[in-house]
Amino acid sequence: MAELIGNQGSGKTYTAGAITLIRKYCLDAPIYYTLDRHYTGENSKVWQYLESQNVAQSEDEIAAAMADCGQYWLDRIKAKPTNKTQIIVDEYTNLRGLVGEVADTFFKLSLTDTRKAKNYLLGITHNATNSSFPEGTKDTRKAGMILIEKFSANGETPLPRIVVRYGLVDDNGNSLEDVEKTLPSWFHPEKLHQHFNGKPINFEE
Repeated sequence: MAELIGNQGSGKTYTAGAITLIRKYCLDAPIYYTLDRHYTGENSKVWQYLESQNVAQSEDEIAAAMADCGQYWLDRIKAKPTNKTQIIVDEYTNLRGLVGEVADTFFKLSLTDTRKAKNYLLGITHNATNSSFPEGTKDTRKAGMILIEKFSANGETPLPRIVVRYGLVDDNGNSLEDVEKTLPSWFHPEKLHQHFNGKPINFEE
């Protein structure tokens, strides 16, 4: 599981879209579900490139989707799949307050079941304080989640700066914690979509 955090205007959704498209085309991992109350609003500029098989927007749809995903992971684990899939959840911490206990169950299962189900779960939220997540998941999160923070200097314009808070390792297997990195200018869903559909990126620009 991976989680993108950051303040408003830090480009979390665009970064999530870029990660998702790379996984889709390079790892042959289609998007099974996108859960986002703003799927057809502002975020449609990003999600239009993903071709998600299922979409949940309303509170009722999101609650039902979270319950469906729990069964989906279980079914895939039993089937021992070789193919990979993806699930995207926007504003996770806000959804907890809107849909209730099913969100906590969804998150707890995601920490243990997604790897076995060969499902990439990508969450997007504003912060990663302990109160933002279900009680009793602190240690499991640190062991089973990639946490990356995005930034904006003015609340509107995303910066290329990111910080890997935890969950990734370097080429030697050493854990990366609070390590600063810079995203390239091509790390954008529109540019990546074009790249994989006949208009290659000039990586030297």
